[in-house]
Amino acid sequence: KGIVLEKVGVEAKLAEEQRQQEEQLRKMREEEILKSKLFEEEAEKIRKEKERLDMERIRQAEKVRIELEEAEKARYALELERIKLEKERQLVKLKEEELRRRDAEERQRRDDEIRVAEERRAAQQAAAEAKALVK
Repeated sequence: KGIVLEKVGVEAKLAEEQRQQEEQLRKMREEEILKSKLFEEEAEKIRKEKERLDMERIRQAEKVRIELEEAEKARYALELERIKLEKERQLVKLKEEELRRRDAEERQRRDDEIRVAEERRAAQQAAAEAKALVK
């Protein structure tokens, strides 16, 4: 009877150790599952943050692209304005040259008229003097 009790005690002790080991394994599995879930949640948070940052980078890049386009348009408009002003300056220069030419022509015409009138007067006076001498 003592051997049977001893055998039952050893079996009970072994069963208790096995139960404790199984309980420990179960807890370890639960911890691993919990760690795995936490890892997945953290990975999802990181993925979402990376996605948010990527979208922000895309928005910033688009904003910069638009600003560059606007700056290029403004540069183009300024270049057109510069060309327009240069053409206007050249036109003014041509008009000034034309006015100087006309003024010179007008002065020359007046000078010619005055010279012709003086020559006519001198010729009339000479003719009048010659007529007076002939009488």
